[in-house]
Amino acid sequence: MQKRDCPIKIEISDVSDGGLKMRMTVDGDVSDYTIHGYNGDCIAMLLQHIYYLYPGTYNPYLDCEVVETKSIFETLDDGMVAEINIPYKTEFRWLEEDTYCEWKLSRNATMATEFDLDMSITKSDEDNETEKKYTVSYKEFCYALAKAYTETLKKCGINGFHEAYWGEDVNFRQLLFIKAVALNRGDMIPPLFNENGEVAYSDIHKELELLMFDM
Repeated sequence: MQKRDCPIKIEISDVSDGGLKMRMTVDGDVSDYTIHGYNGDCIAMLLQHIYYLYPGTYNPYLDCEVVETKSIFETLDDGMVAEINIPYKTEFRWLEEDTYCEWKLSRNATMATEFDLDMSITKSDEDNETEKKYTVSYKEFCYALAKAYTETLKKCGINGFHEAYWGEDVNFRQLLFIKAVALNRGDMIPPLFNENGEVAYSDIHKELELLMFDM
């Protein structure tokens, strides 16, 4: 694994009293957010929705309605044609006392694992509404978000984050997934198989190494 300079910057700070601040920089454009864990969708929504936009992560029969999907047809190695549901669009909203911040994320409905992510972020209060639009690399956004989570956890601790953010827990499985995507660790992206082609258990030592890796 190798850290790199990511063109997208995400910083999480001031985790306390059930809230936190997030600063995101894209192409030199800076946006600041205040996100409460007790009022509407919390920061975990960003991690969850980014995770579910990767092909193969979303199962419409098992997962809640997090993303919208499109059906595509792929020819398999054995010549059979399979219908595959591809996640391509999702949205969520962060709420504050008199304001909201709505995120809309979309991508092309293909099996590609490296793709661009279209982002529309609208902040609204009683007096005005502003919208920012970006097109970014999915992998680079995963890097920026995973880096922010890693730094926050190393500062706050697992239980410390839970207490400071008033009961919110980090989904480590989703965090490890986007961190593996960001760091080109395809060997740690489920589903995992052994030498016989059977589904294998994951290696917790590798997972902990990935979790603790500084980005």
